[in-house]
Amino acid sequence: MTGKILHFANAKALNLSEEEAQYFLDITGARAVSGYGVKSPKLTSIKLDKAFFSLFEEKDNVVEIVEELHQKQYALCKLLDFRLYY
Repeated sequence: MTGKILHFANAKALNLSEEEAQYFLDITGARAVSGYGVKSPKLTSIKLDKAFFSLFEEKDNVVEIVEELHQKQYALCKLLDFRLYY
């Protein structure tokens, strides 16, 4: 998984402590882990997932990408509790 971003849709909440996330990143070599703190069977995260990954076509810095995602889709990021560990 070296250099990859592991992303979880909101079918299950991504509940990791900072320590657990860092351990996972250290062991797997993944670049980041992203997902949502809110599990919602009635609201899909697909729109936000697509927006998130489309930003990688323009930028490479995950912090800048998340900042731009929040600028463009703030309400949805807050509603679903978007999370990124890197």
